[in-house]
Amino acid sequence: MFSVKITIVWILALFINKTQQQTEDCGTEFGCFLNPTNCTYSNCISVVKWRDMGHYINFYVAVNTTEIPTFSRYIGVGFSNDIYMGDDSVSLCRFSVYTWQYVVETYYNQKKAEPEVVNLSVRTLGHSDYKLNINQTYLICEFNRIKYFNLTNFFNLHFPYHILVSFGRTNYLGSPTFHGKNAFSSKDKVDFKTKIVTSKYETGYVEPIVVREKAHACLMVIAWIFFASTGMVFARYMRFLFPEKKIFGNKIWFLVHRPFMIIVTIISFASFLVILSAKDWKWIPLIKPVSYAHSIFGIVAISFSIFQVFLGIMRPNRDHPRRYLFNFFHKSLGYSSLIFSIVAMFLGVNIEKMRLGRVGWGLMVGWALWCFILPLITEIVKLYFDDKKRPYKVQEKQGELTDADSEQYEDQNRTKKNMKVYYNYYEKIFNGMKTFMLALHLVVALAFTLALVICIGIADGTQNF
Repeated sequence: MFSVKITIVWILALFINKTQQQTEDCGTEFGCFLNPTNCTYSNCISVVKWRDMGHYINFYVAVNTTEIPTFSRYIGVGFSNDIYMGDDSVSLCRFSVYTWQYVVETYYNQKKAEPEVVNLSVRTLGHSDYKLNINQTYLICEFNRIKYFNLTNFFNLHFPYHILVSFGRTNYLGSPTFHGKNAFSSKDKVDFKTKIVTSKYETGYVEPIVVREKAHACLMVIAWIFFASTGMVFARYMRFLFPEKKIFGNKIWFLVHRPFMIIVTIISFASFLVILSAKDWKWIPLIKPVSYAHSIFGIVAISFSIFQVFLGIMRPNRDHPRRYLFNFFHKSLGYSSLIFSIVAMFLGVNIEKMRLGRVGWGLMVGWALWCFILPLITEIVKLYFDDKKRPYKVQEKQGELTDADSEQYEDQNRTKKNMKVYYNYYEKIFNGMKTFMLALHLVVALAFTLALVICIGIADGTQNF
């Protein structure tokens, strides 16, 4: 009970503490990495201060984390041979949901993979005397880091490194989530024995990995939202177009459906190779559940689309006795692949690194609703007009006719033309409505495609280092 009270008092003290990160002693008592350049304590986004204490380096790190809830904040201080993320030794300040205290842990930042704790048995390896203070604006982390430890992925601070600073929110387990643009690199390598003052590396460069991830997302959106859906609409509802006209022995609707679906397969496979290259040709690990689920649904959709191409090549003639089996599997795989693609894109917009947020989620909700509303309305209208046309559908008399049959048939034949007029009238209205729905679908599909592509392109999920 006493320890609980001490912990509560300690937590309250964090809020009361109004420590400010002074910068006047930079270059004299401390070496400093200031962002922005020459900022003072009141207008700095981030400050890293250090001084050589012999066997260890004393660090003071302050970051403006105003928009992040108090116990969901983290700061990462990395040591790297370049200005980019990957192959970095990291000191991570965060709140531990297990000890209910702030800790400074030792991580290694791998290329194209989640950072990992260097030693799971001693997560704070190499760190001591760490203090975490919070005021209304800044999260302030002070700690000592030993210069050298004989352990792989624990970098030796006797040598100079670029300083990387990142901050963001932790998840419900206290693990750091992707920082987005809240990440900065020092423009110079820092010798921690000196008291130099350095600033942020300024660049408009976007890491090729991020570019490839965005390219993958954009290609899949174009393939499945525009081409796949449009190809399916033509196959399902537009077979009435120019029924007597054929080009190279194929009807008009088929000349749209087939190339569109082949384009889907080509773009999807190309997009798969793009994202695989961005991940160093390795599959997404299970420790990233949303990304992993996205990859599974995505690869199933792509696989179905590839199989559809080979299935189409083996398509039997219309009068083949097994044609019904082809129709069943072709339709089932087609609709299934579209459903899998929608689920994959839903998961994709929720990958934190993409930073699409509510806009991406909202667009995907809208697209999913349209994929439900379009066939629902069209099928209801089809049932309505089928019911209207049924009384006017004339059945041809089969077999030899007796005199009585001939007389009855002649009576039917007198009204046949009038019945066809009514039948064709309702058919024409329904076809006109289907044409309108196609035009509306093209506008909607193109709008969702452009909106998602633009959102993906301008999303702030890129990295500054």
